[in-house]
Amino acid sequence: YMTFGKDPRLIPDGKAVIEKFRAGKFEPEGYTLYSYASVQAIAAAFKATGGKDSAKASEWLKANSVDTVMGKKAWDSKGDLKVSDYVVYQWDEKGKYQEVQERDEVTINVGGVDRRSVINIRLRGSRSL
Repeated sequence: YMTFGKDPRLIPDGKAVIEKFRAGKFEPEGYTLYSYASVQAIAAAFKATGGKDSAKASEWLKANSVDTVMGKKAWDSKGDLKVSDYVVYQWDEKGKYQEVQERDEVTINVGGVDRRSVINIRLRGSRSL
């Protein structure tokens, strides 16, 4: 198992930008859309605050949300995202992974013994296993 952000290419808000990347023969995988969303947030903050003072832009981001290719993003007073998009993935025996759904039954090998367990995942915010 691993936790990582949901594949941003599956988020509807980025569809138009993803299509432009693909039209240019570029697949926006990895951190491409994360970077694009970050630039969108920074650009919105500097536009709203006059474009020169990074401290003002930082404070603006903590008080405002921004529409990005990865959906609406909002930050708390520390600058952390208010909602994390992390999900849980599971690898299969062929080395492929897929997102574990909200409630899946899994087998975990503990000390050489397979244990069946049910994991519950809250879809927004913190996760529970």
